[in-house]
Amino acid sequence: NNHRQGGHTASMSKESGLTDAAGDPDFDIENYRGPLREWVLLDRPRRELRRRFNLFLRETKDRKSGWPLYMESIRAMCSNNHQSIVVSYRHLSSADPVLAVWVADAPVEMLSIFDDVAKQVALSLFPSYERIHPDIYVRIADLPIVDNLRDIRHIHLNCLVKVAGVVTR
Repeated sequence: NNHRQGGHTASMSKESGLTDAAGDPDFDIENYRGPLREWVLLDRPRRELRRRFNLFLRETKDRKSGWPLYMESIRAMCSNNHQSIVVSYRHLSSADPVLAVWVADAPVEMLSIFDDVAKQVALSLFPSYERIHPDIYVRIADLPIVDNLRDIRHIHLNCLVKVAGVVTR
């Protein structure tokens, strides 16, 4: 059930933080000390996370058609003058488990990185799209675990959770 296929190498400018597909071979992003929220804000981990999410957006293929799933979603988003793209947590966890776990544990920081990368990818397809929408937002769907609203506690603060319910007025 591998969603990343092919040997496509994404090459972007150094300024955007989206570099080649190989990354830094001397850097182990999972070897960190201290709070995850602080770690992902540091320059080197942030560059690596940007690189990984860029590859995810560019290389994740639709299982049936083989088309680049999120590149098509970004193209459609821009064509319809929308501002957000929905990313499946299941796709993310299959393609890059670190990104998936960390977006659940540090959503504010990780979604900020994801938003920046999605914007750069959109601008690579539509260079003047920033005039239509200065920001692009990544929305996460398909979280596998549903929490009951009454079970939400302080440990859930600042974490990504999925709840089910009915909104009434």
